[in-house]
Parts: sequence; C-alpha cells; structure tokens
Amino acid sequence: MKYLKIIAWLSLVALVVIQLFPVTLNESDTVPQNDFMIVNQVPATIKNQLQVSCYGNHSKK
Repeated sequence: MKYLKIIAWLSLVALVVIQLFPVTLNESDTVPQNDFMIVNQVPATIKNQLQVSCYGNHSKK
C-alpha cells in the first residue's frame, strides 16, 4: 500500500509539472489536401455545423 501511495503522489506531481511547459499551437493557414470537407462532399448545413463545432478546437480552418 505504501508503494501505491508513492506512485500516486509522483503521478500527481508529474501532472502538475507538465502543466508548466507550453505547447505549440496549430496555427497553419494552409488547408491540407486530406481535409474532411475536401475529401467528402459535405452538405452545406453539415459543413457549417462542423466548422462551428469542430474546426475551432481541432484546426484553424
């Protein structure tokens, strides 16, 4: 049980330390050729919904 407690504390400390390191964001202005909207013919209503819901979090387009 003592080892489990040590592992839990080390994991907690590791997760806190990881938060201190910044990450680089995807800020590309180019649209890749394998973009979902380009590969599949998406209807306009679904395309708009995907752009509002998903593209803000997963890409810059």
